[in-house]
Amino acid sequence: KATDPLLERLRRLLPLSIGGIDLSPMILILIIIFLQSFLVPTLGQLAMNLR
Repeated sequence: KATDPLLERLRRLLPLSIGGIDLSPMILILIIIFLQSFLVPTLGQLAMNLR
């Protein structure tokens, strides 16, 4: 239930239901992995450059 607000927004933006299988949780996981692997280190590097 904690992820319902995010999944509902994702389902409205991208209707990802193929053959009755909802793919929006998998897309949300991929977005989280992208944020962890790319965005967080990039922001950390920017913060180090500001020092």
